[in-house]
Amino acid sequence: MAINKQLIQHYYWDATTVIHIFKVNGAHVRNQIDAAFTRFGYNKRFNFIPEDELWIADDSYTTDMYEELRLEGLTERALMRIGCTYIEARKILDSDPTLVSVVTKMNIDYTATINDDVILMSTGAITRTISLPTAAILVGKRYYIKKIDSGAGQVVLDPNGLETIDGDTAPNITAQYESFTLFSDGSNWHIV
Repeated sequence: MAINKQLIQHYYWDATTVIHIFKVNGAHVRNQIDAAFTRFGYNKRFNFIPEDELWIADDSYTTDMYEELRLEGLTERALMRIGCTYIEARKILDSDPTLVSVVTKMNIDYTATINDDVILMSTGAITRTISLPTAAILVGKRYYIKKIDSGAGQVVLDPNGLETIDGDTAPNITAQYESFTLFSDGSNWHIV
């Protein structure tokens, strides 16, 4: 069954993955394919949706609602990518809507984007670097960064240019499950 899809955005999930976000005819998908399709969907929830796509139902889509649906869909998808079931992901999102965020899971050096919120890093035996964008243009931005493996490698946080993180030019995370919450004051990053 062919689905008429209208491309809304190419979302760069991480350094190697692009998620194509489409607006689709929600009533058509519900009537012809799966009655459970409501506001949005992706391959972890609906096996008929290609792995690199997020579909937003046109009967849920408005310009005002787009950002909320995009973030909720990407966050739910990210939670399922790291092992949550659909029910667990929904419980997390329904219990605290402020958790709707973009989760990025990496095992290579990575440059954080303005769209990232949570960055989960596996290092193995190799030290990995997360480069941060300039704090000057991201006043109030928060990043939640966590080392999720027991490998000997460290996660080095690299602020932009002469900026610092709590006065340090390259703080690091050494232990499994250690994390930093970073906050931009418009000049530098702070661990909060």
